[in-house]
Formats: sequence, structure tokens, C-alpha cells
Amino acid sequence: MLGAFLWCAYDSFQRFTGTAQRNLRIQELRGQIIHMDEVLTMSARLCALTGDPSWETRYREIEPLLESALREVEGASLGVQTSTQTDAANQVLVRIEHEALDLIGDGRRDEARVLLFSKTYVEQKDIYSDGMADLGRQLAEVADGAVRTEQSRIVFQLVGGAIIITTLLVGWVVVVSVVNRGMSTKAQLDRIERDLDVAREIQQGLLPKEAPNTPGFDVVGWSRPADQTGGDYFDWMELPGGGTLITLADVTGHGIGPALIVAVCRAYMRATTAGIGMALEAAMSRVNDLLVTELPPGRFVTAAVGVLQPAKNELLLVSAGQAPLLFYHAVTRTVESWSADDLPLGIMGDLTFQESRRVRFEPGDALVLATDGFFEWANDAGEQYGTERLRAFVAAHAHEQPADFIRGLHEVVVAHAAGRMQPDDLTVVVIKRTGAGSAS
Repeated sequence: MLGAFLWCAYDSFQRFTGTAQRNLRIQELRGQIIHMDEVLTMSARLCALTGDPSWETRYREIEPLLESALREVEGASLGVQTSTQTDAANQVLVRIEHEALDLIGDGRRDEARVLLFSKTYVEQKDIYSDGMADLGRQLAEVADGAVRTEQSRIVFQLVGGAIIITTLLVGWVVVVSVVNRGMSTKAQLDRIERDLDVAREIQQGLLPKEAPNTPGFDVVGWSRPADQTGGDYFDWMELPGGGTLITLADVTGHGIGPALIVAVCRAYMRATTAGIGMALEAAMSRVNDLLVTELPPGRFVTAAVGVLQPAKNELLLVSAGQAPLLFYHAVTRTVESWSADDLPLGIMGDLTFQESRRVRFEPGDALVLATDGFFEWANDAGEQYGTERLRAFVAAHAHEQPADFIRGLHEVVVAHAAGRMQPDDLTVVVIKRTGAGSAS
């Protein structure tokens, strides 16, 4: 009887350890797959945009690693497999990317760009991303169920050990050892949770606490990360001569890694633009060069940076990969949508930015800057909120006070998601002219 109890305790410990390790490995592989898939897309597109063969080299290096990670997930996925639709979308994406790379090799970059930014490619990318997200949820549910099963087994043995403790002392020691290991793991998780809470407080402390001093304008920013920490931020800083620097930025991904990049990006932006006499375009180029040396492969930053000059009722604006930029004309109650001006920050060095966009504000006009967390949030049917709905909301509500506008935008996007978990960070900045000002 003692031998049987000891064997059951040992078997439960082995099962619990193996299940936990397999769960952790699957989660690690999920993160690697998502990251490498985005690197493949970005490498193919950048190869088409720049013609730099190093991007194709990076694509070829990452592709077999992604295939290996997918095979490992399938082998350890507890019977959960990707859907036929997801596999089909992946095959289409690979075919398009390979075809585009062949076109680039033949000097036909324009045709390659059309393929990589085509409607078919984007649609298949969405299908594949949603399929991998569904796979991740299924894996998490199955793995959690296996862990709960082993936990139930351990609890049962604890009860049995309490009943026959006098005759199964050695078995009791084994069970206690298992429990202690679990308690130690829980304590480690609690410490990590506390550390993430501290990191969140620090990151939130970097956001502005008060509105900037911009006479005749109302400037409001708001941000909500998807995890304890996020990869979005907004900021403003008064400049010599009466202007105000306003920034909205989005680091790829979310969590503690992008949060660290956010702090670096904010520091570079403030240090570079604080000097007197440096044009906005030159400042953006300098920040880009600094980030190129700091960011790990596959990471980049989209940013919309402007210098608001209330005395002139205008804003000098540069967008590094951040789009759409939505401008509301109060007189006609129409919305103008602008694309990004240049590539995101941190992708390639020696990037020269185009001349700043000069945005003129009439009374009631408003500029809305929002990260992709808003319009890429999808419901259970996989339907994203989308840029068209965002534009329509701006047209219908930009006449409101900026704080009310932001609150309403968040509510309508949450309603569209219909209870689906927030997948990405949400950040928005509204710059609205409220008075006649003193333009010269």
C-alpha cells in the first residue's frame, strides 16, 4: 500500500511538471510564431519598397525557423490543429511572398509591391492571424484543462495522505514536496505580477498629467494598454518660441518589451527636439538613427509628431508610418484622411523625412490621431471596427469636447467587439481649435 501511494505521488508530480512545462513551451512557441510571421511580412514588403537584398536574406533565414516552430506546436498541441481555412490562407501568403521575391529578383519591384499590398494578401493575412489566435485560445484551454486535471489528482492524494498519514509517512513527504513546489511557483508568479504592476505605474507616470498650454486649442490624450504595460504612448512638451511638441507613437507588440522601447523613444524624442533651431524633419531623422541602433530585429515604431503653433493656428506634422491621420473640417462637417508620410522609425538608418505637412485650423477644426488598436479590434465574426467606421465616427462626433469624443469612441469600439478581449493597446490624441486665436 505504501509503495502504491508513493508511486501515485511520484507519477502525479511527473505529470504535473510535464504538463506545466509543455504549457509554457506552447505559449513560448505561440509568441515566436506571431513574431516571425510579422517579420516575414515586413521583410518581404521592405524588400519590395527599398530593393535592399538584405531583407530577402532575412526572409529566407526566418522562414525555416517559422516552419520548425509550427511543426513543434503541432507535435505538442494536445490534439489541437489549425483549421483548413488557416492552412489555406498560409499557403496563399507564402505563395504571394515567394512570387513577390522572385519579381524583385527580376527587377520588377512595382509588381511585387502591388502583390504584397493587394487586397487578397491583406484578406489572407487577416484570416491567418485570426486562425492562429483561435488556435492559441484552444491550446490554452486544453493545456489549462490538463493542468486542472493534475491539480485535482494532487488534491485527491492530499486527502488520502491525511487519512492514512501514520502509515504513509514517506508518501506524505512526497506530496508535501509537490505542494511546496506549487507554492513556490505561485510565489514567483505573484512577484512577477507585482513587478508588472510597478512597471505599469512607472509607464503611466510618463504620460502627461495636464493639458498643454495651447491658447485657443484643446489638446487631450488617452491610452489604455492591452496588458499591464503597453507599446503605445502620447506626449507633449513646450518648445522655445511658444510651440508645443505633440507625439503619438506605437511600438510593435505590447507588453514589457515594447514598454521599455516606449521609454527609450520618448526620451530620444524629448532630448532631440528640446534644442533650439532644429527642424522637425531633422529631429525625426535623428530619432530614427538612434532607434536603429537600439531596437532588436523586427521591432519598429510608428509615430505622428507635430509642432502646434497656437499663435498661427497651425500645426507642422510628420507621420512616420502612422495612419490614418483624420482631420475634421467644422464648417463642412467633413473628414479628410491622410496617409503616412514616411517609413516607421527604427527600420533603416539615414532616413530623410519629407517636408512637414502644414495643417491650418479654423474654429472647430480637429485633428484625430489614433493607434491601430482601435480600428483593428474585431468581433467574434472576425470583422474589424475598421478605418471607415472610425472616419464616420469622427465626422459625426468631432464637434464634441475632445474628452467626450474619446470616451464615446472607446465605448463604440468596445460595443463592436461584443465582449472580445482587447487585443492591442489603445491610444488617441485629439487636437481641436476652440477659439478664434491670434493668427498673424
